[in-house]
Amino acid sequence: MSGSLGPRSAGRHRLPRVLALVAMVWTLAVSVYWALAPTVTLTSVSATPVPAPVAGGTGEGWSSTRHVTLVEDSGASILLVLAVPVVVAALGAAPWSERRSRAARLSSGAVLAAAALVAVASLGLPYLPAAVLLLVAAFKTPRVRDVEHNPSPALGR
Repeated sequence: MSGSLGPRSAGRHRLPRVLALVAMVWTLAVSVYWALAPTVTLTSVSATPVPAPVAGGTGEGWSSTRHVTLVEDSGASILLVLAVPVVVAALGAAPWSERRSRAARLSSGAVLAAAALVAVASLGLPYLPAAVLLLVAAFKTPRVRDVEHNPSPALGR
């Protein structure tokens, strides 16, 4: 048992990883939603009256409303924009070394939060929970110096 972590220590290391993975899955789900859900409303209005005798016209103007996806409205290039938050969250959830995982989660959470706040009026708000999860994961990730100075009793030191 000298090479394994105790149950408390293992949980302390597992929780940040799980939080970061949940943040990545959340970010992926939000991006897929933005790409595929009909979130854009297109409205056409005509102030020119259509004469009553023509094609069932009522003598009034007309309006038309359509709901389309972001991909239909903006083209396939919007997928690159939607991939950026997923890549940022994936960097925070990647299996880095102990020394780098805290910094990666903190950086990813901060970048995702800043981008979400900048874009809060359009696409950003749903990405905020993932940013918070990454930041919590960063602060729950044990620092390497804490692990080195306070080894688990299960390590036999």
